[in-house]
Amino acid sequence: MSLGLTVLTATYNRANLLKQCYKSLLAQTCKKFEWLIVDDGSTDETQKVVEGFLKDSGGFPIHYYKKSNGGKHTALNYSHPYINGTWTLMLDDDDTLTEDAVEVISEYCNKYDPQKKIGCLSFQRGDTGKKALVDWEETTDIVSNAIDFRINARRFGDCAEVIRSEVLIKYPFPRFEGERFLPEDHLWIHSAYEYDTVYIRKVIYITEYQEGGLSRSGKGMRLKNPVGGVYSCGLYFNRRFKLVIRLRKAILFNAYALATGRWFGHFKQVGNKFLCMVTFPIGAFFFLKWRGDK
Repeated sequence: MSLGLTVLTATYNRANLLKQCYKSLLAQTCKKFEWLIVDDGSTDETQKVVEGFLKDSGGFPIHYYKKSNGGKHTALNYSHPYINGTWTLMLDDDDTLTEDAVEVISEYCNKYDPQKKIGCLSFQRGDTGKKALVDWEETTDIVSNAIDFRINARRFGDCAEVIRSEVLIKYPFPRFEGERFLPEDHLWIHSAYEYDTVYIRKVIYITEYQEGGLSRSGKGMRLKNPVGGVYSCGLYFNRRFKLVIRLRKAILFNAYALATGRWFGHFKQVGNKFLCMVTFPIGAFFFLKWRGDK
């Protein structure tokens, strides 16, 4: 991995929004990065738009690969052989970076790269007014992990994670037949057991949630992909997570397992059967409610 940073974008039918993403990369004060685009089977003009980028890369290399549609998590898996950077920033196709983002990232990568226990640098995402989506009081760097600092502390919302590329590759996302959505919990939870994350109180990434985007699809997206929902909820049954978190995920586990039509099969494989049994009535209630809301 010769380059310092790979900016990785998994995209699907976002040709127009991808142009804004590109403009923010052109505006970077530091151009020491590569842009790796994985097209998850787009049927719009994404390929034509990217070909326009390739004619004038703006001082940084651009690599484009297209695969059959399988969901963002499969596009991230597909990227693994093509990542050249030691560190990887996952930039969504409808988001942008602040002008100094790469410069700031490079500074922190140089600072923390020798510490191999550090697997991730987590900066802040901001809204269009640059107000942080997730905030905390400390202004100095905090070394922790996603389980303790984010999940157990209930600091919910999106951050801008720059992950060590070998850690990203180490934890590929599982695939479930016929499903095209899986939350990124798999990556952050598995890596948290082995690596630390440095939390840095600086906005480098701007998010404007789009109608129809993954972040806004929420419940509906998960009900269409219930096996992935069952899997993701099961990740939280470890005692490292606070009881209130485990109970909430057990409720959701039951709702998604019922949505698969194979609740008992999933129940037999789950690690914490007691939690699933005591929360079953609530999970069943939500499943019936959600089904009725369709």
